[in-house]
Amino acid sequence: MGRTVGMLAIVVSIAPVSPVVEASPLRDSQLFACTDLEDENIQDQQRVERILGSIQSRPTTAAVDLIRMNSDLLSLLASPDSGLLQEADYASLDLRGTPVNLKLPSGRLVEFDRIEVERGQLSGTFMSGSSAEDLTVGFSLTVADRTAHGSISAGSGRYFVSSLEGSRHALVRLDMSQFSIDDPLPE
Repeated sequence: MGRTVGMLAIVVSIAPVSPVVEASPLRDSQLFACTDLEDENIQDQQRVERILGSIQSRPTTAAVDLIRMNSDLLSLLASPDSGLLQEADYASLDLRGTPVNLKLPSGRLVEFDRIEVERGQLSGTFMSGSSAEDLTVGFSLTVADRTAHGSISAGSGRYFVSSLEGSRHALVRLDMSQFSIDDPLPE
């Protein structure tokens, strides 16, 4: 079987008795891309700069980057209109060799070949991703209106994703040495 470059094919198993549903291909399987304030058409740039500065000033923040979430991919995975969650409020997605991927600011490429999606009644859609190749890799996101909040783990790196404006989000690399065992994660 040939490999298609630049396309994402998703096979969905909604429940053990449900048939496998194939979703339409998606050209870009990158979950997000790093960007700069200067490259973005941000309506309130000063507000976004203040928020990023406030996040950076926290003792638990090692670094903060501006990212643009792939709204098309989030919509495909989370939207009730995408067809993935038509028969149930839960789906387990097997990405069959075309994983959802992300490139961290460090340059590390992280691939997720299994994604669990659950539609919430009030808070949007919850999704989590994992990798069969690397058990230290995972993400958990709550998605509503094409925005996301949640966490990403990649080896010893821990990240927090927070919505800023539209598809623009802050990717916060946490300084785990600043947390004690009893400290909660930042909101």
